[in-house]
Amino acid sequence: MKLLLHKSTQRHIDGIIANPGGSFLFHGPSNMGKTLAALEVARQLNCDNCADESCKSCLMLKAGMHPDIELMGQDDKNKIGIEAVQNLIKKLKYSAYDPSSHRVVIIDNAETLTLPAQNALLKVLEEPPVSTTFILTAVSPVSILETIVSRCQPVYFGPLSTDELLSLDGLKSLPRDDAEKIIEAGAHKPGEIISNLKNEETGDSLDLAEHMITSNDLFFFF
Repeated sequence: MKLLLHKSTQRHIDGIIANPGGSFLFHGPSNMGKTLAALEVARQLNCDNCADESCKSCLMLKAGMHPDIELMGQDDKNKIGIEAVQNLIKKLKYSAYDPSSHRVVIIDNAETLTLPAQNALLKVLEEPPVSTTFILTAVSPVSILETIVSRCQPVYFGPLSTDELLSLDGLKSLPRDDAEKIIEAGAHKPGEIISNLKNEETGDSLDLAEHMITSNDLFFFF
């Protein structure tokens, strides 16, 4: 999957893939692709060196069925509670399904973790199991306990420049003035821009469930 990220953000992502392990906090405005980037990290860390995302690991991730990649989202109360975190910690005590896998735990919308859930995470974030990477996503670190934030390496996802966004497929064929208006309307957020283009073309919003995501970030392939 192709990511459209600020160059400095992309360098951080490349660094995580080259040297995995530890805990990271992907933060920035919604619709900037934080969850997509986290899933791409997970994919590349477990890919069997295929060129077209057709290997067993990539296909399992696309289907939301990879046993060694955890994507934690909100419950029906829009929270992530302590029970979910406790179940995760118990699961991590067991060996990975595939001994060659690199486990990746993605906690989406980490600001919705309850206070007990955040406290339960502290130890495992500070000392993740071997061959395990934690990635938390949030709009702002301010909404998360400082003790959680201090245990994670921050990666900021900021709005992209007009020139960067003009490379989006849906904008390439448009006159620059028209493309710039769409970019401004989408607040320089690639997810929001693509969603707006999709709505104009079909009258429908993107099917987020199809892409294994329940967060406020738009998950898209292009």
